[in-house]
Amino acid sequence: MSTSETTTHDRGPCPCGNGTIIQHVTTQDNPWSSADSSYSIDCEECRNKWHRENEAPFFVLRSSETEHIAARQQEGAAYAAFDALSERLIADYFLSFPAKNKAREHAEMERLNLTSMTYRQYLAHRRSEESVASACDGRRNIDWILDQAAACGMQSKAAELLDRYEASKKLSSEAARRIERWRIA
Repeated sequence: MSTSETTTHDRGPCPCGNGTIIQHVTTQDNPWSSADSSYSIDCEECRNKWHRENEAPFFVLRSSETEHIAARQQEGAAYAAFDALSERLIADYFLSFPAKNKAREHAEMERLNLTSMTYRQYLAHRRSEESVASACDGRRNIDWILDQAAACGMQSKAAELLDRYEASKKLSSEAARRIERWRIA
């Protein structure tokens, strides 16, 4: 049975300067365990306004994330709409593609640069009763997707969905740059 020991270290002032950032390091008395480290803010005001982002060495101002969270949701919705059309176009293509076996399907997907799956991964994907189209990502070959859309009279729809996705991705990226962070000393 092992025991643990936790030590605390003052890592500097909190963002408002009225409190401190505390690092808690917990170690086990056995050679196979590593130290666990966590941080807290010893200031009620900052504790309510800031949070630690994953394992990154900084705190994030909660209110500065609001715009990014909304932008990410819009990006997700725009991607889902484009992906649905892409998947339909890919599925239609492979329905008419004369593949004799899964190896030929996979080779065609690779030739078109629509998948990052290895052949082995593709076989496992298909064994789990997933579709050919779900093994593909239309963003890997936008020109081909737009050509397929044009061939069935959906070029303007595909271009509109792609433009909406690209614009939302840009807005999300810009919003991410405006997130306020406080580096842990």
